[in-house]
Amino acid sequence: MVLVGTLTILAVAQVGSLFSADAWNNVTFTAGEVRNPSRNLPLSLALGTGVVLLLYVLCNVIYLQVLPLDSTANLKLHDVARTALFSHGSMLTNILAGLYYEWSAATRSPTPTLYDPMTLASMLEPSLCPLTAMHITVDDAGNTRETQGAPNAQVCLHSDADAFLRFYVKKVAGH
Repeated sequence: MVLVGTLTILAVAQVGSLFSADAWNNVTFTAGEVRNPSRNLPLSLALGTGVVLLLYVLCNVIYLQVLPLDSTANLKLHDVARTALFSHGSMLTNILAGLYYEWSAATRSPTPTLYDPMTLASMLEPSLCPLTAMHITVDDAGNTRETQGAPNAQVCLHSDADAFLRFYVKKVAGH
C-alpha cells in the first residue's frame, strides 16, 4: 500500500514539470541532422525526459523536507496580490499573468498556491518561514510525524503569507 501511495505522489509531482516542459518532443524536428536517428532520437528523448523528471523529483523532495505543504498551504496568490503583481506591466509580470490565466483555465481554480516561490523566498529571506530543528519520521501511511530523538531535519512550521506576498510582488515586479 505504501508503494502505491509513493507512486501516486511521484506521479502527481510530475504534472508541473510535464506541463511546463511540453516541448520535449521538439528534438524530433532535428531527425534529418542527426547521425543514426533511429537510435539516437529515442535515446535522447528518453534520457532528456528522464533527467528532467529526476531533477524535478529531487527538487520536490527538498521542498517538502524543508517546507512541508501544511506550512505553505496558506500562500495563495489572492486578488489583491495578483492585481498588484500584474499591474506593473513588465515583460516578466506579463508572462506571469499569461501563465496564471492558462493555469487558471486548465485547473479551474482562481487562486494558485505558491509552494515553489516560497522555497526560494525563504532562502533569500529566512524570516518568511523560520525553520525549527525537529526529529521527524515517515509512518507507514506516508505521513511525516514528529518523534523523539536528535533533530534530523529543519522544518518550517508556519509561514507568514502577507510578508511573503509583499516580498514576492516586490522581487518579481523589480522594485
